[in-house]
Amino acid sequence: MPLIAYMDESGTASLTTIESRAPVFGLGFLVCDSERYANEIVPAVTRLKIDTFGHDAVILHAAEMRNRTGDFAVLLNAQKREAFFDALNAIILAAPFDLIAVAIRKREHVQKYGSRATDPYELALEFGLERLKPCMEALNQTAIVLVAESRNKTENAALRAGFERLMSLGSYYQSFGDLQIDLRFAPKSANSVGHQLADICISPIAKFADTRKSTLPFEIARKKILDRPGWQNGLKIFP
Repeated sequence: MPLIAYMDESGTASLTTIESRAPVFGLGFLVCDSERYANEIVPAVTRLKIDTFGHDAVILHAAEMRNRTGDFAVLLNAQKREAFFDALNAIILAAPFDLIAVAIRKREHVQKYGSRATDPYELALEFGLERLKPCMEALNQTAIVLVAESRNKTENAALRAGFERLMSLGSYYQSFGDLQIDLRFAPKSANSVGHQLADICISPIAKFADTRKSTLPFEIARKKILDRPGWQNGLKIFP
C-alpha cells in the first residue's frame, strides 16, 4: 500500500506583509493510498470536470471558484453551480484520503514571538510532519512520496532546506530519521488532482482559523481531518 501526500497552501507565508483579508497561512496535507488515488479519486474529479466544463484541463482553485472567474464563470448559472458544488462535496466526503491541516495565525504569531517568530511555512511543515508520522505508523508504512506545489526556485530551495533540517534533527516532539519521505515539487500547471483537493480543503480551514465562523466548505473539510487524540490530531491552529 504505497502512500502519497499532496501538500498545498492557502495565503502567503510573509510576516512582513499581513493582508487583512488573508491573515492566516494554511498548509494542507492530503494523504492517501496511491492506488486508490489513481483508481478512485482522480477518475471521480475528472468526471466532474468533464460534466461541468466539457473537458478536464480546468484546474480547480478555491479562490476562483468562489469568485466565479475564469473557467468558473459557468458557475454564475445557479443551477449549474448547485450541481457542481453538490457533486464536489460528495466526491470529497467519499474520497479515501485523510487530511492534515495546519493554520498559522500570522498576526498572533508575530505578537507572541516578535523577532523570534518562525517562518510560517517552515513552522507549518514541522507541525504537519509531526502528525504525518503517527498517521504513517498507524498504516504500518515508513515510506511516502510528498508532493509540494512548486512556487519559485528560491522558495522551493528554502522549503527543501527546512525539510532536510527536520528530517535530520527532528522536532521537539518527533524524530523523522526512520521515515523515507521523498519530497517532490509539481507546478500548478501539472493539474494535479491531489493538489486541487488539498487547496479546496485548506482554504476554508484557514478562513475558519481567522474568523472562527463555520461554513459548509469548512464542515466538509473538517470531516476529512485525521481524527487522533491530543497533539496528534490532524488539525493544528497556531498560536
